[in-house]
Order: sequence, then structure tokens, then C-alpha cells
Amino acid sequence: SSAARRRNSMAGLFFMIVISYAAGTRDLARIGALVHRSRSVESLAQASVMCFAQAGILTGLYVELETIDQPEDGQGMDESRVRHILGDYARSTTLDNLATRATVATFEGERRAVYAEAPFMSLYGWSGLAFDDDDLRGVYVLGDPQVLEAHLAVDGKEPAEEEDNVEGPAVLRRAFSPIGRFLRRSDETAKENGSEPAEEPEKQSELAQDPPGSQEPDEEGEAKPGLFRRFAKRVNRVIRREETAPEEDVAEDEAAQETVLLFAYHPELLPFYAGDGVPGLPEGLIPLCRLRYTERVRPEAIETIKGFSATGVSTKVFASGAPEKTAAILEQAGLGSADHPLGSITGFELADMDAGQLAAAAQESSIFSYLTPEQAGQVVGALRQGGQSVAVVANGVSDVPAMQRANLSIAMHSSSQAALSVADILLLEDSPEVLLRVLEKGQRIVNGLLDVLKLYLTQVLYLALLFLAIVVLSYGYPYQGKQGGLISLLTLTIPSLALSLFAVSGVLPTAHVGRLLWRFVVPAAVTMGAAAFVVYWIFLDRSGELRYAQLAVTYTLVGAGLLLVIFVRPPRRFWLVGAPTSGDWLFTGLAVVLLLIFILMTFIPLAFELFAIERLRQPSDYLVVGIAVLAWAIAVRILWRIIPLDPEAPARFG
Repeated sequence: SSAARRRNSMAGLFFMIVISYAAGTRDLARIGALVHRSRSVESLAQASVMCFAQAGILTGLYVELETIDQPEDGQGMDESRVRHILGDYARSTTLDNLATRATVATFEGERRAVYAEAPFMSLYGWSGLAFDDDDLRGVYVLGDPQVLEAHLAVDGKEPAEEEDNVEGPAVLRRAFSPIGRFLRRSDETAKENGSEPAEEPEKQSELAQDPPGSQEPDEEGEAKPGLFRRFAKRVNRVIRREETAPEEDVAEDEAAQETVLLFAYHPELLPFYAGDGVPGLPEGLIPLCRLRYTERVRPEAIETIKGFSATGVSTKVFASGAPEKTAAILEQAGLGSADHPLGSITGFELADMDAGQLAAAAQESSIFSYLTPEQAGQVVGALRQGGQSVAVVANGVSDVPAMQRANLSIAMHSSSQAALSVADILLLEDSPEVLLRVLEKGQRIVNGLLDVLKLYLTQVLYLALLFLAIVVLSYGYPYQGKQGGLISLLTLTIPSLALSLFAVSGVLPTAHVGRLLWRFVVPAAVTMGAAAFVVYWIFLDRSGELRYAQLAVTYTLVGAGLLLVIFVRPPRRFWLVGAPTSGDWLFTGLAVVLLLIFILMTFIPLAFELFAIERLRQPSDYLVVGIAVLAWAIAVRILWRIIPLDPEAPARFG
């Protein structure tokens, strides 16, 4: 019965949706993403804006080894030996930070048993390990060259001319500890200016009052500021820097892109801590090499941003530093240029805007600098109110407000616990390339399902209308059961499998999916049902045979159904009426092949036994069916163009 056929169609549709989502979730896990919530796949496919809560997600830390002239007493090491020790050192330390990971990725080695360890503390500017193995004995220290130079052996002391190229480990200290932000070395800047920056009396800290013995003698025996005084000076400089305009930080931020550390050792097992527990560097260290840590844009990040742009997803970055650096990253990916720079705005400017101005700035800008966590959440909320579907990629506690306001939140596997707790999708790799693969897969899953829904719902609706019209008028049934099975096989089952397997990526429209389906399905189903009814009535009137009229309806529904497959995935703009262009002729070719198979089956006697299919009696009968299918195609195209689009949806249809 017609009711049974409709139930079977809906059951098949439900089964395909469940299987598609389950298989899609499995495929996402294989790519490198765990889906925490079922709605995440659809949200991922609908994402029109991708926000990176930190510019560091798009960059990586790279390390280069610079050799140092070794002493002539035989205590030095060749470069290959130093590289292997660095690999062992990075794998044996308890530290887990960007510098350690970059070192592990650059140098080969193995994990060793550690005799003693002094973890890195930004207050002191160095870290150390001691090994007591037969082939690796001694104390190894990695730290700021300016900190280590006073403890080097005389023969291996850092050359004075290298001081101009030494910059404090600002990037690494920012990764190691928040205290490191206050400890950027500014001695060279002061020398270039001719003197140390004067301190304001009201900014004097009690920490600047050095306790007894805190004055450290220099080489001439004169006292120089101790540890606590230097710490207080840097705190005051940070306070003054935050009170100034952000443009003054540009030079410093650019200088922080490269950090130089010194790697040195002592062949004996000397202690890292004094009797009172205060860390202290061993004396007589022998320098082995310098390590230059450089923050660079990841090659895969460039490809990722290009991929986002190709699929219709815009990119926005929340940067903690100057916007010029972030703009350079995006320009390498082909976004913006010197002639057409990307829009940028700072948190200071956003603070003075009302809701309307903030919404406009959120839409127009691509780079947001110096945002507070609350402002980041406001930007995401403004984007959503503007009709965008926003995905936020983040990994820190301060990113949680933006993640909570987004349609979809994505976290890296190394993210903080707070970020992981609110993430909808967890990336198993800290690579932007995985994010692009996940995005494309999510878009394919949902786009394929929407295409299948169009075919299924159109068939269910036109069958209901056709049966209602014919049965109510006591004309019998529009086709035989065998013929209905063939219609479903050629126009629904096989095309649905192809649409799922060869689904295309692309941003889903932000308008409600139900409205988009309604706009496609209702005009197609109503006109197709009307065309089939007219053919049924004409052939029944001309021949007086119910079976022949049912055969003509089968021809009509197969022809219109295969043409509908082309409308679902049109190859060129000429066919663009109810779906985006696919850019290839795959589904057009599939429709042509299935039509040829149907025509060939009419010449095979076995097909008549299986599907009650045979040739039409006269050429004029083929002409009537062809005119009916052509009239349906014209009518449905007109209706698709007349029915208005949702104003919030992009130009996906029509």
C-alpha cells in the first residue's frame, strides 16, 4: 500500500541518518578529533567564522643550534655529541613546555635516569639536570646567556661582542611561567638609550629594598643591583608599559620572536642547591652551544587558512600582542596585503564602543588585539547576533568566555582542563591541519545528508499527493508495486548512496535547515506529482488501459527523478536553482547512466517479469512523457526562483 511504502521510505531515511552520523563520528576520530556532543557535527558544517583564541595556535617554536668554540683542554664536545645530549636532556626533564617540545622534535635522543634536577624558574632564568651514567656524567644547564655568563669557565666565557645579539627569553618565559612576563631582559635597551630607565618614586616596590648581601659584585668589584632589585625594576617597567599605548609594545613584541639560550655543562656532579635550599648555578660551566628559539608560522597553518577561505569560512584571530605580527601570519596565507590590509582593532578601542559599533567592528575586523576574556566573548556574541555561525579554537583558561558564547568550541589535547570541559570537539593533535580536515569532513557529512533528505522527502511528498489525487478520483493506483521498486532504486537508493559517498565540502547556510528543505522539497514534489497525474490521465484516456497508464507514469517519474538528482548537485550555474554548483559532472553523468540503464531494461524480457517494464507503443507516447518532464523542470525552476530566500542565508540557492 502507499502508506506502507511511505513508512518504508521514512524508515530507510532514518536509518541512513543514524548510520551517516555514526560513520561520520568514527571518521572524525580517525582524522584526529573526538566529538563530545552529537550536535557538534552539524555545528561544524555550519561554521562560517573560525576564531583562533590565540595566535600561537597558528605558530610553532623552532630551534637552531649555534656552535661555540670549544676549549683546548679536551673538555669540549663535537656538534653531533652535543645534539644527542640535547635530545636526552629534553626527553629526561619534567618540564612540558613549548621549548622542550621543540627541542625533542629537533634533536634525537632517549630518556635517561636523572640524578638531580633544578626545574626552570623564571625568577632565576635557568634549568638544569645532572646525570650519573657512564656515558653521560655531569651537570647540564640551559638558560639565559646573561645569567650563565658569570658562572662559565674563564676559557669558555661568552665573547663580549655577542652581547648585542642576546635577548632575554621572553617567549620561553611566557610559556614557562606567568612570572616570566615580568622578567624580560632590557639591559641592552637601556645601553642603547644611554642609561638605565629612571624609576618613578611612587612606583618603588618594597621588593626593591635589597636584603643584606643581595648586592652582587661585578668583575671590577663594584656592587650592582641584586636579584630582588632587578625583579622590582622589571615589574615597574611592565606596569608602565601597560599604562602606555599598545603601539609602544610593537618593537618589543617583534624582538621576542627569537630567543637565545645557552647550553653548558660541568663534568662533575655539582649540587644545584645550597645548604639553605636556594638554587644556585655551579661554577666553572663549559659552554657547549647556543640554542636559538624562533616563533614562526607553521606551514600547515598557512594551508589551513587557505582551506578555510576556499570552503567559505572566514578567519579571525584574537592576538595577545601587536596586530602587525598577526597580520603577517594571515598575509602569508593569502589573506590581505599591503595594499588591502586586514582590519584590526584593539580591546582599548572596543571598550569605548556601544553595542552597535561593537557588532560592526566584529564583522569588519579580522584581528583583535589586547582583548580581555570578557571582550573576546562579546566579539563572539556579536558575530552570532550578526547571523554568523562561529567556531572558536582555544586552549587556555582565559578563552573559556569565548568558547561558551560560540556555536562550536574546539580544544587541543594539550589545552587546560577548563577549556577541555567546555569543548564540543577535542583535537587529538596540536596542528591546525587536523582542524581543516575535521572541518571538511563535518561539512561533507552534513551536506551529504541534506542532499539525501531532499531526495527522500521529495519522493515521500509527491507519492502522497499522487496517491491522494488518483485514489480519491477512483482512477486506481499510479503504478504497480514492481514499478515502484524500480523507481525507488533508480531515483532514490543509488543516487542517495552516491550523494553520501561523494558529498562536497562547503559552509552550510546559516538559515534554518527546515526552511531550506521546505523551499526545495515542496515545489519539486507538488509539480512532480502534478506532472505524473497529468500523464496518468492522458494515457488512461487515450488507451483506456490502467496498466499502460501506470507504465507511462513510471517513465515520467524515472525521468523527473533523475533530473532531480542533477538539480540537487548541479554541475554548472545554468542548473543552479535549488542547490550550490558541485563543480563537476559526476551526478549528471550518474543520472545519464541510470537513464540509459532504464531504457535498456525496457528491451529485456526479464525486466518485464521483475519490474513490469516494457517499451511504449508509439513514438508520440515518448514525446508526451518528454514534454511532461520538461514542463515539470521549467515549472519547478520558476518556483524555486520566485520563492524568496531567507535574508540571513548566503547566496547558496538561486
